[in-house]
Amino acid sequence: MCMHLIQVAEESNQRTIFCCEHGTFHLSWDRALFYLSLDELKYLHTFLGKEKISHSTHAKYKYIQFSDHTDANGEIYFELWIEEAGMRLFFEDCEMLKALLQEAVNWQKTQPSLTSQGHIGMAKDITNLSVKAPTHRKSYWN
Repeated sequence: MCMHLIQVAEESNQRTIFCCEHGTFHLSWDRALFYLSLDELKYLHTFLGKEKISHSTHAKYKYIQFSDHTDANGEIYFELWIEEAGMRLFFEDCEMLKALLQEAVNWQKTQPSLTSQGHIGMAKDITNLSVKAPTHRKSYWN
């Protein structure tokens, strides 16, 4: 279970990427939450970072799938599936996701390597975490 999350990228309150103490990236996109390994994060970044995503775009990597579709009005949209969960993206959403992934990859490059257990050794941007002891303790037994 993930106990410590560090926000590594943010587009809005509902579109963010966090990294937990296990090195897993938590992509929060509107109401969906996806868990990505570092390899999967880099794959999405590389794929979406191509010069132009256009009609007839299809890709598959492990259990990640990306494909284009056309709705009843003739508007092109994309579906990104990670395992059994998916999201619909329009061109502007793809651009937002690319920027979010770029920010997360840039953050990851500044971090120390993972330990042999796969945990983050020490995050440089730990200022987001605040662990404070209570200033007074109240006893519920009296």
